[in-house]
Amino acid sequence: MGARRVCVGIVAKPLGIKGQVKLHSYTASPDFFLQHARLFLKDGTEIVLKYPRIDRSGDVITCVEGINNRTDADGLRLQEVFVAREELPQLGDGEYYHEDLIGLNVVDDKHKRLGQISAIQDYGAGAFLEIDSTGIKIATIPFNREAIIAVDFQACEVVINKRFLLL
Repeated sequence: MGARRVCVGIVAKPLGIKGQVKLHSYTASPDFFLQHARLFLKDGTEIVLKYPRIDRSGDVITCVEGINNRTDADGLRLQEVFVAREELPQLGDGEYYHEDLIGLNVVDDKHKRLGQISAIQDYGAGAFLEIDSTGIKIATIPFNREAIIAVDFQACEVVINKRFLLL
């Protein structure tokens, strides 16, 4: 994709017959899409949102420049939307971009290696880290203060409380 980019959402589905789409935001607030003009698809294609607004569910309803009918809008369905990393705000203490956590080793409080983070899922009840060992998903763990003891980027590891593992 060239410059380092971060996935900030996904095109959920087309709406109507004039090419509108619904974007589901992966950001803390869908207002992000009202403020960032330079968005990209996974293949590097830049997309420009026109007339974005936030619906009651927190999704973004928008037109995409160059998309003028439902058939073209359907071609965007389930495509991830990215932003250039340098356009993202600086984070405070205890805040992390999901992308930065993927690939970190997972260890227990005695520093026994359990695997590494392969993905982060959030279905609305909070984020869960997927832990893989040799390419096989072995567990998930909620990403909250009780389950995560520490995130140490220098050691490339996340220290967890094993009693919160979901096997």
